[in-house]
Amino acid sequence: MSNEFYDLGKRMYERLKPTTPIATQRPWVGLTDAEYQAILKQHEGAGLLAFYNLVETQLKRKNV
Repeated sequence: MSNEFYDLGKRMYERLKPTTPIATQRPWVGLTDAEYQAILKQHEGAGLLAFYNLVETQLKRKNV
């Protein structure tokens, strides 16, 4: 009986196995020191949370 389940699982795997390769991931692109400095200058005194949100937004734009 256990062979039946094994054979069934093997047949299902063969039928459902992906036929196209998995997409490769792109390398992460970070911000340069100059970009960090530009964000700091634009929003001086805005607070740490605002700075974090601006950096996060900039990184999302670069890594789309």
